[in-house]
Amino acid sequence: MTGAGDDFSSGQDLSDFPVKDASGRLPYRYTEQAFLEFDKPLLMCTKGLAIGGGGTILFHADIVYVGESLRFRLPFAALGLAPEFGSSYLLQANIGAQRAADVLYSADWLDAEQALELGIAARKFSDDELLEKTLEKARAIAQLAPNALRESKRCLKLAQQQSIEAAYHREGEAMDRLAGGPENTEAITAFIEKRAPKWG
Repeated sequence: MTGAGDDFSSGQDLSDFPVKDASGRLPYRYTEQAFLEFDKPLLMCTKGLAIGGGGTILFHADIVYVGESLRFRLPFAALGLAPEFGSSYLLQANIGAQRAADVLYSADWLDAEQALELGIAARKFSDDELLEKTLEKARAIAQLAPNALRESKRCLKLAQQQSIEAAYHREGEAMDRLAGGPENTEAITAFIEKRAPKWG
């Protein structure tokens, strides 16, 4: 999986926050559920911007390769929102609790080298060679026994499954409380007006 053009994903358009459907779900929840249930090896190659949901989706990849232009950010605290997509668990499972807190609480930008050092990415390449290096790895994996790969993935995910689901549901509850609330509204207004937010 990769992005189109120069960036992986800039996440949710802040000027068009999604409305819940008739069943009371935000539309992107269906995409998240598909990733949670995906049972084949999943590789992601990421360059340029990977922000918000464009960053948390990386934690659902089995292998992440990044390009040198990567600019990664989880801006939820700055937007008056909770983490999403099981990231509050998966981030600390990948990089440790203190480093995860640093990334989530600060909402700082990370570059490719920092993503590699933290363990968010497995390898870093130049932007020009990133896609081919990822496809090369995917082709190598695709030569192996498919059922064995699926079972290997299930074994790897088994120990984390309950924690991922618990984090995902807890985050969803928090997001429902905060989205559209005073802090979120002020954060988005400040972003559009290009000023610092004024918290109540």
